[in-house]
Order: sequence, then structure tokens, then C-alpha cells
Amino acid sequence: MKQPEIITKAWVINTDNLEESWYCNDNVYYGTRGHAKNMAVCDNDAMLTLDNEELSLLNVRIKRHKQSDIIIYDGERIKRYQIAQLERDKKLKLLPDNKYYYVQDMRNYVGNAVLWHGLNGGGYVTDLAKAHKYTKDEVVKDFTNGRDTDIIWYADHVEKAIRQYVDAQGLKKEFCI
Repeated sequence: MKQPEIITKAWVINTDNLEESWYCNDNVYYGTRGHAKNMAVCDNDAMLTLDNEELSLLNVRIKRHKQSDIIIYDGERIKRYQIAQLERDKKLKLLPDNKYYYVQDMRNYVGNAVLWHGLNGGGYVTDLAKAHKYTKDEVVKDFTNGRDTDIIWYADHVEKAIRQYVDAQGLKKEFCI
């Protein structure tokens, strides 16, 4: 894949030389390095450096935050971190119509048991009989622009891994989106 065209570079404050870095905001600043430094000083006017000096254009340190750069991707202006979501959404639209899918919430497990999206939005379950079995249309509708912790699995593959629960060790990554 060729490198996307950067429209605007992104910057954040480098908190290494700040007395109380926890106080620093998490803002991302856009533009040239100088412009970003100026905006960072204005937003954090109560900050002190390690030398107990007030934050100023002379002592504020900023660093690149490339994942937040504004870029052109497929003719659209987006932030670089959005590429993965756009790629995932394309894959969802290409899923076969004649298959069914389960959706895993990979943020947690119960022992080795996978947590699945429950029937009709009924929370999360480990019992596959209580999990929602999605059609392609439901997956595209419910999970386009979704969390990257929601993993779409082909239902027939998941069902082969059933013991009395779905053992995560029995699932193979090549069968997920």
C-alpha cells in the first residue's frame, strides 16, 4: 500500500519535562510545529516544567502524533488511525450473503470461554445457544464503524469448536474478520 498523502500533521505535548504531567491535557494539535507549540502553551497555561518554570514557547516540547495526522485515503480526508476501521468495514460488506456469523467481544473471557453478543442485544454470553446468530445484513448494519474489539466469526467455524462452551484455543484467526 502506498503512503497516504498527509494534509495536516498532528502533534501532542511531550510530558517528559513537565513537573505535573498528569495535569496536561490530551489534546492533539494540528499544523506546523510552531503553530502546534503555540496552541499547546495557550491550552496549558498553568503547567510548570521540571525547573519550576511556566510553560512557554521556549520550553514546551511537543512530539509528532502520526496516528492522528489528517490524510487523504481513498479520496477522503480522515485521521490516519481510521484506516483500520475503513478496511474492516470494506471486509464486512464483502462477506458472503449465505452465511451466518457470531460476534465475539474480545475484551474479556470467562476462563477459556469466549464472550459472545447475546440474543437481541441481551448482553454477553458464553453459552452459544444464547448468542445472537447474525446474518450478513445484520453484521453490516450493526458493526460497520464498530469497536475493533468486536470480532466477527463465521458461525460454522465457531460451532465446530463447541465443547460445552466455545474454547478460545479452538478458534483460528483466519476465520475471523
